[in-house]
Amino acid sequence: FSGFYIPLRLYPDWFSRLCFFTPFPSSFNTPVEIFLGLLEGRELGLALLAQVSWLALLWGLSRLVLRLGYGW
Repeated sequence: FSGFYIPLRLYPDWFSRLCFFTPFPSSFNTPVEIFLGLLEGRELGLALLAQVSWLALLWGLSRLVLRLGYGW
């Protein structure tokens, strides 16, 4: 789901959209597309926003799990 083996742009649209509901494309596919110059303007801003959103969500979730594990 990250685009590591096959770029997400080569998959059918429905599958590519499904992949973007996971954090994996933000970790690999987005930096590669930025480096290759495939993302520009609004698409670039939305891709960076998605990366920051996944970072905040996963960071908050990990803090919650740690807090529940310590019994605070």
